[in-house]
Amino acid sequence: YARLSSLAADLLEETGRDQLDSETAAIQVSMAQAEAQTLSNAKLLANSPGLIDAVMTRDLNIVRTIVLTTAAAATFDKIDVVDASGQSLLPPAARAASAAGSEDMLRLGLLGIETTGVVAGGRASTPVLSAVTPLRDTQGALVGALVAGVALDDAFLSTLSRGRDDIHLAVIHQNELVSTSTGQHETLTVSARLVEEARSRWMPAVGGVEDDGSGIPHIQAVIPLGSRRTANDTFIAASVDLERLSSFQSQVVLVTMMLTTVASFSLAGLLGFAVWRSISIPLRRLQNVAVAMAEGDYNQRFYVRGLDEVGRLGRAFNTMAGAIRLRDRSLIEINETLEKRVRDRTQQLELATREAREANRLKDEFLAIMSHELRTPLNAIIGFQGIMEMMGDLSEKNVQRVKRTRANAERLLHLIDDILDISRIESGRLQLVPSEIEIRDLVDGLRTQMDVLAAEKSLLFRVEIDDNVPETIWIDEDAITKIITNLLGNAFKFTHKGEVGLHVGREDDTLLIHVYDSGIGIPAHMQEIIFERFRQVDGSTKREYGGSGLGLAITRQLCSALGGSVRVESVPNEGATFIATLPLALRPDPAIEQPITKPLSVL
Repeated sequence: YARLSSLAADLLEETGRDQLDSETAAIQVSMAQAEAQTLSNAKLLANSPGLIDAVMTRDLNIVRTIVLTTAAAATFDKIDVVDASGQSLLPPAARAASAAGSEDMLRLGLLGIETTGVVAGGRASTPVLSAVTPLRDTQGALVGALVAGVALDDAFLSTLSRGRDDIHLAVIHQNELVSTSTGQHETLTVSARLVEEARSRWMPAVGGVEDDGSGIPHIQAVIPLGSRRTANDTFIAASVDLERLSSFQSQVVLVTMMLTTVASFSLAGLLGFAVWRSISIPLRRLQNVAVAMAEGDYNQRFYVRGLDEVGRLGRAFNTMAGAIRLRDRSLIEINETLEKRVRDRTQQLELATREAREANRLKDEFLAIMSHELRTPLNAIIGFQGIMEMMGDLSEKNVQRVKRTRANAERLLHLIDDILDISRIESGRLQLVPSEIEIRDLVDGLRTQMDVLAAEKSLLFRVEIDDNVPETIWIDEDAITKIITNLLGNAFKFTHKGEVGLHVGREDDTLLIHVYDSGIGIPAHMQEIIFERFRQVDGSTKREYGGSGLGLAITRQLCSALGGSVRVESVPNEGATFIATLPLALRPDPAIEQPITKPLSVL
C-alpha cells in the first residue's frame, strides 16, 4: 500500500507539473497575442479620420467625439490622447481616469516610439495592458500621442482561462491580489514564496502539489508579465486543480487493496498472479509512459485493455497526452512563425542602419564643405559693408540699410560657424589645445560683450566669481569661451524681463559654471532633448525665437571632450539654470614639454 501510494503521489506530481508547464506556455503566448492585438487596435484608433487634424488644432470636442464614437475604442478600458507638449486632449470624465503610469508610455510616444507594456497605479489597483502609438501629420512630424489599454481584470482573466473550471487565474500587483478569473478573490490563495521566486529570477516559478485545506490537491505557477522595466511588479498566478486525477488514483489504490486483502485469505497464489497481471503491469506501463512523456516524448500512449479503474485512468491519461501533444505542436508552429518575423525585421533594420550611416556620412561631408565655401563670400561681404560705413558719403537712411545688411550677414555667418563646428566635431577634426589662461580676464571680456545684449533688452546682468577660483587654469581657451558664450546667448535670447547671471565657482577639483535667467523656462520632457542637434523647444517653422538648434549640442560635445558635462534645471515660466562642470587643472603636467593637441572624436 505504501509503495502504491508513493507511486500514485509521484505520478500525480509529474502529471500536474506537465499540465501546469503547458498552461504556463499557453498563457505566455496568449499574453503576447493580447499585446499585439492591443497595439493593432491602438494604431487603428490613432488612424481614425480627422483625429490628427483635431489634435493639431487642440479641438477637445472633436477629439472626444472621434475617440468615443470610433469602433476601435470599444475594445479599450483606458484611453488618453495628448498633443506634442504632453497636454491631455480628453476631459477627465471622457478618458475615464487614465491608468497611472501611462505618462511614461506617453513620453515614449512623444519621442516617436511605438511600444506596449503593463502600467498600474498604487497597491491593490487593477493593472492595464497598454499600447502607445505616436500621432504624425501628413509630413511625418510628431503632433501628439495616443495610449490605450485593456484592464487585466476578472473578465480578462476569465477569457484567458477559456471558461475552464479546473484552472484558476489571478493578477498580483505589488503583493496584492487584484483580479481573478472566478471573480471570487477571497477563495484563491497564492504562494508568497512563488511570487518572490518569480520576482527574483523574473521567470515563471512552479510549485509542488499542495492541499489548501479543502481536500482538493492543486499545483500553482507564478508568471511575470513583460520585462522588469515595463511590468510594474505585476504577475499572473495559475492554479490547476488535480481533483479528477487524484480521484482516479485513489480509486485505483482502494480497489487494489481490497483485491489484495481478499486474495490473501483465499487463493493467494492465483489472485497474486491476477493482481500482478491486472494492476502491477498496467501501472508499470503507465509509469513508463509517464516517464517518457516527462522526457518530452508525447507520442507515447497507454494501451487500455479493460474497463476497470486502471482502464479509465489509462484513457484519461491518453486524452491528456493527446491534448499536450496538440498544444506542443501549436506552440512549435507559433515559434516558427515568430522566428521568421524576427529574421525579416532584423534584415530590414540592418538595411535601414546601413542607409542611415551612409546618409549621415554624406551629410557631414556636405555640411563641412558647404560651410567652408559659404564663409569666404560672407566674410568679403561683411568687410565691404564695413568699408562702406567708414567712407562717410552715405545718407543716414543708406547707412541704416548697410548696418541692417551687415547684421544679417553676421547672423548668417554665426549660423554657418555653428554648422562647421558640429561637422568638425562629428568628423573628429576639431583639435583641443590647452593653455594657461586668466579666468577672471576671460570672464571680464565676456561681460563686456554681453553688456550690449543686456542693455538692448533692459535686463540686469550679474557676474560673480568665487574667491576660491584660482587666478589661472589650464584649459582650451576657445572651447571654454564658446561654452560660456553659447549658454549666455541662449539665456539672453529667451529672457524678456528680469535678469541673466553668470556664476563661476569651484568644488574640489571641479570648475562649476552656472548660467541662470528668469526667462520662459523649459518643459521637463524637453530638458534632455534640447542638447541634441537641431532640436529646440519650439521647432515649428513659425517659432518666435531664431537659431540653428546647434548651440547646446556643441556645448555638450565640448564639455564632454574637456572631461566634464552640462545639465539644465528649469521650471516653465520661472527661468532656467544651466550648470557646466569641467575638470580644474591649475598647471600642465611637468612631464609634458609641449601643449597637447587632442582630436575631438564623435560623442
